[in-house]
Amino acid sequence: MKPLHLTAKLGQWTRYLLGMLILLGFLAGWLLAISAAIELNKINSARGWPTRQAEITHSYARQLRSFQSRAYWHAEIAGKYVDDGRTFGVSRHAYGIENSINTRGAAEIVVKKYPVGMRLAVYPEPGNPRRAILDPRAPTTLTWVTLLGGIGLIVLPFALHIYGRLRARKQRSGSVTAA
Repeated sequence: MKPLHLTAKLGQWTRYLLGMLILLGFLAGWLLAISAAIELNKINSARGWPTRQAEITHSYARQLRSFQSRAYWHAEIAGKYVDDGRTFGVSRHAYGIENSINTRGAAEIVVKKYPVGMRLAVYPEPGNPRRAILDPRAPTTLTWVTLLGGIGLIVLPFALHIYGRLRARKQRSGSVTAA
């Protein structure tokens, strides 16, 4: 095999792999953008929910297993409403990608923030007071960065296509004027 032929083949494979990476990035961009938009919608909704006074009755870090048998940590927090004594559970202390707990350290930080016996205003889900959010005003910086990164990955193939067309047009017009 001639060295030039080998170089050409290597270039073809490099372009093919780069194209596949761009396609995978495009698909990942949709996943990131959609999940971040859902989280931002939940955050916006929760900020408008009415509050109720409550007392934390359970607060501990617990290791769970996913459907793929992967271990992750969760802050198990529950309490009761002060006004009527009904109980509630907290599936997440706050919405937002940065508030998705999966490590032991992060779960223990949340548990320390909401100890047993603490009285606070909670935000019960409308229509389902057995579930509540503890902090709808948590920071959303990482969620916004995720949304913008996802949009960037979606736009990247189109931007590269436009760049390539403009570059080709510029090269054609440069070769026509040179001739």
